[in-house]
Amino acid sequence: MNQNNWKEFKIGEIFSLENCKCGNAGELTSGNDLFYIGAKKNDNGVMKKVAYESNLISKGNCIIFICDGQGSVGYCNYMDRDFIGSTTLTVGYNDNLNKYNAMFIVTILDKEKFKYSYGRKYRPHLENTKIKLPEKYGVPDWDFMENYIKSLNFKNVTIKNKQNSISLNYPQWMEFKLSEIFTITRGNRLTKENRESGNFPFVTAGYENWGVSEYINNQEEDSYYNAITIDMFGNAFYFERDFKCDDNVLVLKSSKLNKYSGLFIATILKQDKYRNSYGRQYRQKDFNNHIVKLPSKNNKPDWEFMDNFIKALSYGDRI
Repeated sequence: MNQNNWKEFKIGEIFSLENCKCGNAGELTSGNDLFYIGAKKNDNGVMKKVAYESNLISKGNCIIFICDGQGSVGYCNYMDRDFIGSTTLTVGYNDNLNKYNAMFIVTILDKEKFKYSYGRKYRPHLENTKIKLPEKYGVPDWDFMENYIKSLNFKNVTIKNKQNSISLNYPQWMEFKLSEIFTITRGNRLTKENRESGNFPFVTAGYENWGVSEYINNQEEDSYYNAITIDMFGNAFYFERDFKCDDNVLVLKSSKLNKYSGLFIATILKQDKYRNSYGRQYRQKDFNNHIVKLPSKNNKPDWEFMDNFIKALSYGDRI
């Protein structure tokens, strides 16, 4: 990629900018009409699906700029369809934008993320933030960016499950204490200075990359596998392979757990994340009292149903 013909552009020169409109996600009605997009990089920012609210909709085919939010300020996503977005987001429109050149631009924009933190919000600087892009006749070369992305080597993912064949309308859901289902272990404190570079994923507090901050090889640190992690902010993830973690992470183990039920339960646990923040961090006492609602059979979690539900999802056969 020859960058000799690249030029600096202000974001405000390239995009028409608008703020998203939803100030309180708790007031949205659950449904299947639209995605609700929040201030996170993972999953294209999708938090949940909600019912149609005409006065809150942002049009699709846009780049989403995350202007506020824990850990994601300065990141961007592309959304191809209409959605409802948090007021922590700003969206950018250009008639030349499509899913290909948008991928190119989002990658460039994410390189600017390091400039922004809780002390320097994105929105006041967004319009004048400069990015360097391929240029033709004094404007971004949209065709080049599109063709570059199309030229990248990739293989289409083939799937057997075209749509989910199992409904969540399971006849019996029951509340369980996490402490009734899992045994718990807390990770060990390990300062950055004492971490040895290696091959074990090291899980810390955070929701990006499953909380993995780096890879280490400290042999004295306990390793885990086939487990769910919950960090101090309530972020929950399932890990099939070996990993290590610090003392901001709780590790949940069960002989009944596998990668399918692990993904099912971790997804349920993430729905409680809103209860935890810097003012109320998730600790071991929370684990002891944490109640989760799961499909049940004979007054026990129905592990088989959870397995089969995940397997039946689109792309479930690729897990």
